[in-house]
Amino acid sequence: MTNIPKPKQIPDTATKVFSGVIHDVYHYPQEFFDGSIQTMEKIVRPDSVLVIPVLLNRNILMSRQIHPGGNEFISFFGGRVEANEDILEAAKRELAEESGLVSLQWEEVYCESIAGNMISNRYCFIANDCEYKLELELDAGEKITTFEIKPESILDAMMDQKCREKDFRNYLLELYYKGLFEGFVNKLR
Repeated sequence: MTNIPKPKQIPDTATKVFSGVIHDVYHYPQEFFDGSIQTMEKIVRPDSVLVIPVLLNRNILMSRQIHPGGNEFISFFGGRVEANEDILEAAKRELAEESGLVSLQWEEVYCESIAGNMISNRYCFIANDCEYKLELELDAGEKITTFEIKPESILDAMMDQKCREKDFRNYLLELYYKGLFEGFVNKLR
């Protein structure tokens, strides 16, 4: 069962109707423009982290992953923030578990808030000067292999059809459009 605090986007009148392994579901009455009232629903998911690890050779480490019942995808490293866990600690834990890497240089790059019928936050970090120090601790449902890319190839990697990081790709495209992409890439060197 989940133990997700009720987000501020959930109305005070909402009642939790389901608490699952990952998601909580809330129902609440909503008045419409014609005066009618209908029951609405919001799903709350635990916050998650995404880590872009930069190795000592200045390359970025990426992963090829597959989960049971799913297709192979490419990604960085990350996952759900556990109950009562700090987001930076979650990022460090996920990077260590999925890649064996550790870093002392962390920078939060952005946070995407997912709003609408699903509510969650996703925090993205750059971890510089990463070193292999730990054994992998993959979940039973994870198969992960890794590969390296050059920092200047990050946008190309995000455009790959197998890339799962659509929100991060959109963030990079926005930086590119605004003329800020090169500044981001410089953070990866």
